[in-house]
Amino acid sequence: MSARDGRWSEVANGLGNPEGIDVLPDGRIVVAEVGNDRVIVIDPASGEIESAAEGLALGFDDGPGPGLPVGVAAAADGSIYVTSVLENAIYRLRPLIH
Repeated sequence: MSARDGRWSEVANGLGNPEGIDVLPDGRIVVAEVGNDRVIVIDPASGEIESAAEGLALGFDDGPGPGLPVGVAAAADGSIYVTSVLENAIYRLRPLIH
């Protein structure tokens, strides 16, 4: 919601159990999409979705609700770090700055 007018807008929909989220230096949004075993990057202006990595063992796809969350962090150089609950690991994805 906007702090000024109380309105909100949808950036993306139909995602597969999104969990971790962060923002890249260029303003795009990074999301761990656990239900689809991938990390995606969303352009908030256009809604365009780009796959950053697929086939990752991220977490349990038990649907919405409490569980072990998958975390995402975006670094200043555009690298993306994502946790894997299933592998007890942290993955580093190469920079995705355009």
